[in-house]
Amino acid sequence: MLVVEDDADLAGVVMEALTQDGHMAVHVREPAEACRLANTTSWDAFVMDAFGAYQHPDAEYRATVQHLASRGRVVVTTGRAWASREEAQHLGADVVLSKPYDLSDLSAALTSPR
Repeated sequence: MLVVEDDADLAGVVMEALTQDGHMAVHVREPAEACRLANTTSWDAFVMDAFGAYQHPDAEYRATVQHLASRGRVVVTTGRAWASREEAQHLGADVVLSKPYDLSDLSAALTSPR
């Protein structure tokens, strides 16, 4: 699993939960790094924070979701408005989880059929 999250504390919690569920996980902070790794490594799934509007131009966020979706299951996590949920799904995200979310919901999103 590739975890794209700008909040180091939250990333640590997610990484620990994924490891406890038996997944290998790698954390990156930047969308560009996620795209680079998606091009060079095969991933079971991507967990991506929808921080596009806050720290990165929306175009970069959109392009990253589309890029990752072309390579596997994408679970977008967001604290943004409902509209971002619709946008993420339109861009190819398989599941959108609203923050705060239960880690069991993340686990279910990652293991459900695509």
